[in-house]
Amino acid sequence: MLDIPQKTCYKCKQPFPATPEYFRINRTKRGGLEARCKLCHKIRKNPLPSVQDGEKRCTKCEEVFPATLTYFYRDRETKDGLVFRCKQCHKDDRNAGDYTERHRKYAQKHYYSHLEQNYARNRSYMLNLRQTNPEKARVLDSVKRQNRRARELSIGGSCTTKEIEAQYQQQKGKCYYCSKKMTQHHIEHVVPLSRGGTNDISNIVLSCPSCNQKKGGKLPHEWPAGGRLM
Repeated sequence: MLDIPQKTCYKCKQPFPATPEYFRINRTKRGGLEARCKLCHKIRKNPLPSVQDGEKRCTKCEEVFPATLTYFYRDRETKDGLVFRCKQCHKDDRNAGDYTERHRKYAQKHYYSHLEQNYARNRSYMLNLRQTNPEKARVLDSVKRQNRRARELSIGGSCTTKEIEAQYQQQKGKCYYCSKKMTQHHIEHVVPLSRGGTNDISNIVLSCPSCNQKKGGKLPHEWPAGGRLM
């Protein structure tokens, strides 16, 4: 006897055999079947109460909430600027076993299908940032450059602007090596990438341009002037 795979209904969460007897056929969906069982489709045909102004119905749980960022995430591509599902339903989806992989594939597909729009938006954002906050733009460029270099060298780890800002606060705006107040800082790898170091924040400190250039590709114990012997 053949083992028929089970499929859980998106709406009622009940498992059924993954056959057209329980799910409608839809070639565009994964597995060729609708996400909802036939019973839930019949229930969905019943008209729902109308939604008042300033309210929004979640398309998954069908509950009505105030149309605010308290209950829905932002989505600039929709008419009201909010996503279709409430925050709680989004959280439930994230807890699903294969959510991360599905989301990664969807995000990758969406990104490459909208390359021109993404490039234009990023260029516009960076141009505006360089005019309004040059220092933040410089840090962002530096983070991108270091992450790209790590990928090219096939070295693990990546850093973010928030981690760099936190590191700056932890060092109180002083150079990691000479302890002088920095007017401009460089992202410095304690163990250089060329010597097997990672691009993780645990291997990153901030230094003044002078110390960064003097240290170069040396390890801390190879540069005693830095005062950071290992």
